[in-house]
Amino acid sequence: MTEPIQIIRHKTLSDCLKAYGLSPRSRGYWKWADHDGKRHITTHSKALALIRKRSCWGWTDKETIHVWVGKRATLAQVINLLSHELGHIRRPFHRNRYSEEQKASTYAYVALTAFSAAQDLLR
Repeated sequence: MTEPIQIIRHKTLSDCLKAYGLSPRSRGYWKWADHDGKRHITTHSKALALIRKRSCWGWTDKETIHVWVGKRATLAQVINLLSHELGHIRRPFHRNRYSEEQKASTYAYVALTAFSAAQDLLR
């Protein structure tokens, strides 16, 4: 049986980044892949700008999801965040960074598609 998933909400993006081991002033590149396998790479500063625009961000540590959810975050954005991070928790874990991100992004894609369809059906 799997352990229950714990969610830790950080009050600020800076707190969430710090818990992950990053500073808002960090340098370097962020790499990820969409559900369809399209690869992305961007600078740390551009990634932070995108995170602030989305108003939510998170990461996983074994069976724990760490999140920051800003005041402007929408329900769809939070569903995307949580389902993506749940995708990371699900096994098998991929050693290749892009394959792991693609797996997690597929979870988010499925959740957002279901959310959108449910909204349409309930109208």
